[in-house]
Amino acid sequence: MPRDCTRLFPMALACCLVASVAGAETVRVFESSSSLTIRLGEADAARALFEAIDVTPEFTPGDCPAEDACYPATLTKTVSSRAVQFYCIVAVDGSNPYCLLQGHYSGTLSFNLTGDAGAITAAALARVGNPYQTSNGYATIACDDATCQVLGNAFTEYWLNGGNFIFALHQYGGYGRSLLEPSTYNDEAARLFEVLNVPEDVFPDDRVTKLLRAGDFLLVCTRSIASFYVYRFRCNTDIPIPDEPLTFPLNVTSTLTGLAASQLYDALDVPGPVKEFHSGDGLYSFDDLYDIVCTVDQCDIHIRRPPLGD
Repeated sequence: MPRDCTRLFPMALACCLVASVAGAETVRVFESSSSLTIRLGEADAARALFEAIDVTPEFTPGDCPAEDACYPATLTKTVSSRAVQFYCIVAVDGSNPYCLLQGHYSGTLSFNLTGDAGAITAAALARVGNPYQTSNGYATIACDDATCQVLGNAFTEYWLNGGNFIFALHQYGGYGRSLLEPSTYNDEAARLFEVLNVPEDVFPDDRVTKLLRAGDFLLVCTRSIASFYVYRFRCNTDIPIPDEPLTFPLNVTSTLTGLAASQLYDALDVPGPVKEFHSGDGLYSFDDLYDIVCTVDQCDIHIRRPPLGD
């Protein structure tokens, strides 16, 4: 997708309708704003849901913002577009059906559609099935006469924020780093930098970097020298996440064995025989959100993200 549009209203979102989302469904959690975003595609009967929503569609003409990027004319049915957003879009030729629901959760991954939005949604589900469940079971919509609950049973993506919350990571077009790819900063990252016993790459007057690759596990820690860096220390981790549904609150363990485990074990300059390192993210929490527990032949890496403020 050329740019992410999950936070835009239907008029702006229409230009982002592309074939790559036609059969896809994602459940995104944005922790700092307690926001749940569910994107439905063709595999989730988005076309039937579009047709069942009894509101007048809004036409948006096609657009070609660049020579190699053209977007079709679309029809949008908007059920709700304020604190809770729910709308469905389809190209005028009937292709690429797409729906988006977005609201704020509290405690559980759920929010409600009430009033006219609830009544319209309930009437639509009376035609397509109540409760309505996505193709992979990750999200459910269940209605009574005038209130509908949107529930995230599991999620596919977990982010801190819906914008570029850490620009120093140089990921200007996305959400920064996923919280499934843990990052630590400043004092918390400094502790990890110090105990990471691997060679340093020194970039004079700029930065010092330590890198460890152990199988599918990657850890890169940087100590800033130049004054223009936002963070004095930063550690980014890529962790092999188990291929299974992830549920809220985020609490997942990735396990390294064999050579990968021994490489990580040897690189941690902490007392043994069981080596442990615990840290927060250094920005929002200093609780033990990230844990590394290693023996010479197995390392367990825990990621725990409770809602901010808990």
